[in-house]
Amino acid sequence: MTEYEQKISSLMFPDSLVYQVVHKKLLAIGEIHGAYENTLIYKQLIEKLQIQELALEWPAQLAKIFNKFFQTSAMDLSALGRHIGDGRINTDYLLLFRKLFKQGKVRKFIYFDDASDYAGLPSWNIRDKSYAKQFLRQYNPDVRTLIVAGNLHTGVEPFTAAFEKGDLLPMLYHVQRKTGMFAVCTIKYYQGSFYNFGVQNLGQSERRPREPRIDKLSRYTYSIHLPRVRPVDMEIASL
Repeated sequence: MTEYEQKISSLMFPDSLVYQVVHKKLLAIGEIHGAYENTLIYKQLIEKLQIQELALEWPAQLAKIFNKFFQTSAMDLSALGRHIGDGRINTDYLLLFRKLFKQGKVRKFIYFDDASDYAGLPSWNIRDKSYAKQFLRQYNPDVRTLIVAGNLHTGVEPFTAAFEKGDLLPMLYHVQRKTGMFAVCTIKYYQGSFYNFGVQNLGQSERRPREPRIDKLSRYTYSIHLPRVRPVDMEIASL
């Protein structure tokens, strides 16, 4: 582990975040898919906050395949197909989650992406409402749970975007109307590259912080700042 990676792995979480996870038993984190440094944050969160269940933006219909891998290390690569293109499912995540499962730290996985059950690509609002429904159906409010999703899905307010008309309602908008407010972290990336249908570059940012850090933005929202990132390993066939 490099010195930079060690600094990410040693991030100190605000007391308010720890308190909210202990009492609400729910935490969400928004990512850019396909950045290796995400794994360091998730490992730290799961171990330090004693997270027992992990909810992932992974295809729900492949639950048996993922669970078999975490239990036995056997993977049916042919079933993954197009699902690995955007970097959500990658070697680094699979290896980390398998390790945490075998160590008894993560006891259950929830896969809430059931968008492929629809004919064609569903609209944003249909998809994210379905994400929330799928998560809530499997969620145990008595167990500390971490939700990991793309950062647009972890917003809690309606927003607008160029890719679709009208007000767009993210997954957590629906979830928090059932669970109440809970802590939400968003990872901010400044320099380097990540994998999303190929390696994508972030370019340079004049506001890039010198060191990784976590800031509290409001009562329930936090921002984790990563000065630089690199792509995940996508050689899943090597597992």
